[in-house]
Amino acid sequence: LATALSGAGADACVAAALDELPEGTEIGRNARHALALVTATDTAFALVPLLEHGIVDHVYSYGIAAAETVPVALALTLAAAGRLAR
Repeated sequence: LATALSGAGADACVAAALDELPEGTEIGRNARHALALVTATDTAFALVPLLEHGIVDHVYSYGIAAAETVPVALALTLAAAGRLAR
């Protein structure tokens, strides 16, 4: 959040968030996997099916919600270059 408030672009904000997510955790692994999927598509919209099949569990669990939601949000932010209209 501090990075975004400083005026940094979406890529810097996503990188700052990723730095806070340990690699050996579910959220860290999912975030790195989700961000790797960004290069496979041209638009944020096209990324959604890849994220749905690669990250999101179709059985909702409060215990792992952040480990899925945060990586998806980071990947979509990066794919859309921080622009909500994309």
